[in-house]
Amino acid sequence: MMAKYLIVDDEPLIRKGIIKLISRAAPEWELCGEAWDGEEGLEMAIQLHPDLILSDIRMPEMDGLTMAKQLIDQAISIPVVFLTGHDEFSYIQQAIKTNAFDYILKPFREEDVRELFERYQQEYGVKNKIQHKDMSILKQYEFFLMTTLESQNIEQLKSLEEWYKKLQSSINLRAFVELTTRNVHSFLLKFDIIGSEYKPVINEYNHDKVIQKLQEYCITQLKDVYSQNTNQLIETVKEWIDQHIDENLSLTEAASLVHLNSTYFSEYFKKYTGETFSQYVIRCKMERAKVLLSDHSLRVYDVAVNVGYSDQRHFSKVFHNKIGMTPSEYRNKLLGIKS
Repeated sequence: MMAKYLIVDDEPLIRKGIIKLISRAAPEWELCGEAWDGEEGLEMAIQLHPDLILSDIRMPEMDGLTMAKQLIDQAISIPVVFLTGHDEFSYIQQAIKTNAFDYILKPFREEDVRELFERYQQEYGVKNKIQHKDMSILKQYEFFLMTTLESQNIEQLKSLEEWYKKLQSSINLRAFVELTTRNVHSFLLKFDIIGSEYKPVINEYNHDKVIQKLQEYCITQLKDVYSQNTNQLIETVKEWIDQHIDENLSLTEAASLVHLNSTYFSEYFKKYTGETFSQYVIRCKMERAKVLLSDHSLRVYDVAVNVGYSDQRHFSKVFHNKIGMTPSEYRNKLLGIKS
């Protein structure tokens, strides 16, 4: 599939000239639309989803800078290249603030256009040949992200810039951002949360800022998921325990239920309940057993089975350890019978 570009300029002759230049300098690119001002350009960007927008700065109705700002405000991450003259150079600083990908000075030269599209490919394309050692580093980074997110270690997320320096011989900044956000979104989906987008327009002036914003994005997403879902996660596990109290419940099953690894889940559960998973399950089983023992139609063996113990003697031993008396003694106490 060919990459597509949209051109936004109120001068038809300029549009035609730049289109001809692109057809010679970057024949692999396809024109998908022409707009005469920023307002029409914004509409066409939403409808046509171009890979790149080339826009004049000064236009009637809506200028190019306003269009670029509105793209950002609407979370539409299409890079913009501004077509500008020397007398408009003061606008470039404003353009950079709108995350402009680049600019081309009038009169346009074919070599400038060719360099522009080559740089786009460098910034937005992944480097093709990844060596085995580089794949190993990528796997290490993904493992770092997984463990960092699951352990809620916000401090570790501040090392993303160091990781990018290790990886930049293998992937460019765009690919690094996408790899990071993809892993964050996968983590959020475990909690049925759809993560917000972070798709920055990247240019040679803002690499440090992109990494900084990426770190802030990851930290915010992590804080949100735990602040919103801590109680929900614990309550989900507690409800599951209550519904399966007659089974032999395992830590691994519980961790799988909430999509966390067993080691982290064990620490997480104790942190928010004050008990280990095993302690909590046994306490719930014994509390249920006390209720069942009040039903005189049930034998002690039946009570044991109903709380997940096939061995009555083992059940009685655990009950005595936790309650301070045997199941029979507890039942007699309920009936007012002295032993």
